Amino acid sequence: MKSLFRKTVFSFLTCWVAAGVHGAAVEPGVTDALAASVNGYPVLVSDVVRVMQPALEKVKRGNPGMADEAVFKEAYWTALRDLENQRLVIQQYWKSEMRIPDHAIDRMAASVLDDRYHGDLQALQSDLQQDQMTYSEWKDQLREHMIVSAMRRTFVEDNVHISPNAIRKYYSEHTASFEQPQTIRLYIASIPVGSTNELTAFREALASGKSFAEATRTYSKHSFADKGGDYGFVNVDETLIPQLAGTAKALADGEVSGPIELSGSYFFLYRSESRAAKRLALPEVWDEIEEELSAKKRAELFEKWILDLRKTASIQEFSPFQEKKKEL
Repeated sequence: MKSLFRKTVFSFLTCWVAAGVHGAAVEPGVTDALAASVNGYPVLVSDVVRVMQPALEKVKRGNPGMADEAVFKEAYWTALRDLENQRLVIQQYWKSEMRIPDHAIDRMAASVLDDRYHGDLQALQSDLQQDQMTYSEWKDQLREHMIVSAMRRTFVEDNVHISPNAIRKYYSEHTASFEQPQTIRLYIASIPVGSTNELTAFREALASGKSFAEATRTYSKHSFADKGGDYGFVNVDETLIPQLAGTAKALADGEVSGPIELSGSYFFLYRSESRAAKRLALPEVWDEIEEELSAKKRAELFEKWILDLRKTASIQEFSPFQEKKKEL
């Protein structure tokens, strides 16, 4: 539950709009005001605030320099439109012949109770109380989530079909994206500068025929020491800093580098084997391409479906920021 977030945002919204943004006064009690009407169904500002967190995070990530007030407004309108769309889908469900049986809702509620609360009904009810929601309201919310999922599956996902020719065409047009660079199996050991005894013992262990991994487990202070310094197969340019990447690339398979002094430690690199650069064959990436094309198609179909629902809907939006009422 996001009780703390909800309380914080409610406080921020109430104080912010009560004081006004850049001098614009707002009516008190805005958190209980009407945010929108969707074919006569009321959506409250409190409903919007309750689901704003993902939109806030997305807007912040996409607009790092945006002022807080602008971030908040954009996230508010994004969350409101999502709620409007959800309500349109639910209304379409009740017009259809599709029905989710009550026992399916009960199973979902029991599953949530077991997974999130380990069967502790009192803990669930405590969270619901903090969110000012009854158990019955929570089950209604579960039902609506299931309705939206079922409707989306029926009107969107079940209509997505990617042909083999489309997959082959995508592969032929994006071959560069399936190129894999050379990778090497790399081991790293590090010993602090000044640890002369350990440094000497490490080098003597290698000279006596002990494996690099064994010597690393015994003497290295690197974070991968318990794994014998094994980094697995890596693209050194992506994995290592330049001071180490150049050395790793210059090594032959089976060769250990000399000590590289860096950041207060001596680093030793061992290149055990290499895999040549190659292009992944179509069968290796078939499922990946199919899923990418399917996701794109699902997004297109969903957007079209929602736009069609909005075209025939009566939606009014009421701004808590004292912007003009919008007729859609």
